[in-house]
Amino acid sequence: MDRYPPIAEHGLVGDLQTAALVSSQGVVDWFAAPRFDSPSIFAALLDHDGGGYMLLAPERSDVTCKQLYYPDTAILMTRFMSPDGVGEVVDFMPPDRTRTATDRHTLMRVVRGTVEFTLECRPRFDYGRAEHQLELGENTGLFRSPGMDAHLQASFPLERDGRDVRGRVTLSAGESGGVVFTVCASGGEAPASLTVDGLTAQADDTGQFWQEWLRQSRYRGRWPELVHRSVITLKLLTYAPTGALVAAATMGLPEQVGGERTRTLDWFAEAWDRPDEGIWETRGGRQSFTFSRVMSWAAFDQGLRLAEHFRRPADVAKWRSTRDTILEQVMEHGWSEQEGAFVQHYGGDVLDASLLLMPRVQFVAPRDPAWLATLDAMDRKLVSDSLVYRYDPAASPDGLRGSEGTFSLCTFLYADAPARAGRLPQARYTFEKMQTHANHIGLFAEEIGPSGGQLGNFPQAFTHLSLIMAATTLDEALDAESRR
Repeated sequence: MDRYPPIAEHGLVGDLQTAALVSSQGVVDWFAAPRFDSPSIFAALLDHDGGGYMLLAPERSDVTCKQLYYPDTAILMTRFMSPDGVGEVVDFMPPDRTRTATDRHTLMRVVRGTVEFTLECRPRFDYGRAEHQLELGENTGLFRSPGMDAHLQASFPLERDGRDVRGRVTLSAGESGGVVFTVCASGGEAPASLTVDGLTAQADDTGQFWQEWLRQSRYRGRWPELVHRSVITLKLLTYAPTGALVAAATMGLPEQVGGERTRTLDWFAEAWDRPDEGIWETRGGRQSFTFSRVMSWAAFDQGLRLAEHFRRPADVAKWRSTRDTILEQVMEHGWSEQEGAFVQHYGGDVLDASLLLMPRVQFVAPRDPAWLATLDAMDRKLVSDSLVYRYDPAASPDGLRGSEGTFSLCTFLYADAPARAGRLPQARYTFEKMQTHANHIGLFAEEIGPSGGQLGNFPQAFTHLSLIMAATTLDEALDAESRR
């Protein structure tokens, strides 16, 4: 097993309240519970020795690994091919159907094939800071830590390895086995006894859940597998009790239900014109960022549309006046004569890829000469072989050492904007070239590094969202062109 496999060598499984990453070598090296933002239980992704992991794989060096999803599901299969036979580990988490927050979450792993599998379960609670005690049975292990219990169940014998657990199993052709890892609050009820038939039924039920959910998709365009994998990924990164989308499986906080903070447009009408840190939080100090002003304009524009559509009471005159003031301000101060383009912040000349959203939110027309000039400027300064940087760190210091990769979210936005501008060959080339940077199961991290590998948080929700946006925009534009 690689101590630190590349971030792209992972698949994602989840139950709509939390998620786990499984490497292409059969190692769960990231899992936090009971929520996405909870302290980790497995975090070997960050610290192999102290972070914890659960390995279920052949323990031999002559194995070739292949990982894939069952079609239209979030069920992950890792296949191990050796001279002596083929084995598979199927990973999934039964999805939450209640949308009620719970402290109980279950990771299920089914094994099949004629190779010997080794299990190593080494949880490290609270980012490795909390000690735990182990109570071991013949086929079960109970890890007790402050505030949390973790129940390990296997269809084969287990043995103690210090405070951790090991096991081995060899199956015959047609046989299956499995491992179930369930976390709950301290003293919580033990899970039902494991049976292979029960595990197989859970896998079938989970697959049916995802396939039935995906049938609701109305996408009928040119890239169904790519778009549907992104849709499933976004669903996996959504915290069901609130509907909040986390930034990535490896970080992000769900929204808190309730609370005393309500940001209404009436309040925002008095507060929008303040310097801020910007979408990228570049550590260069507060500025009047153009993107922040554009999105403020979009908030008032959409608020007015919603108030009219739903006949809701609103200070329409104030909202309209504020919206128009923002527009006039951006057109005057967000434009750089030197660059001939809209720029990152007022008084500057730095280009910023976040502004690729300007035509999508209808701040500018997609073929407005000023916007086309901005696209051309971005192409000169921010684009490298169709991949897009957020901004130029040399021109807009972010206070961090080292170089930055291209930002995958921005690359898909760069496919969307030219498609709206009628530059279809450029847009389609950018979109389809970016597809080649997906990992082996169609997932994207935040960035693409100088060597072409994926970097940063994984998988990143906004990258997959912008992929869907670009695909639907391109489909509509290409369909319209074919009808001419």
